[in-house]
Amino acid sequence: MIAASILLGAVIGALTCSYLSEKRGRKGTLVMLAVVFGLVKNDDRDAGRDVLERVRPSGYDVEDELDEMADLTRREQTAKTRGWPGLRAKWVRPALVLGCGIAISPS
Repeated sequence: MIAASILLGAVIGALTCSYLSEKRGRKGTLVMLAVVFGLVKNDDRDAGRDVLERVRPSGYDVEDELDEMADLTRREQTAKTRGWPGLRAKWVRPALVLGCGIAISPS
């Protein structure tokens, strides 16, 4: 379930970022995403909301997305598998090995 969720998030993120890159350029997209995540992570929901409202279709409700980002930030800060020690957790190993294998495999 976790691996499937990660994969789904990666696909959605890749599709969204490719669309934004076409519209705003790669650098502009990266700066915009950094502002959003700097989301919300520093408890500045208003700045995150402003950016999301600019990049989402008009009338799109960004509150659910902001709530999800805030929840993920809270869970990240309280996770026992946070940081480098988290890479040693038994359930993380298969994903870590697979990710490293994909990263170093020739194209």
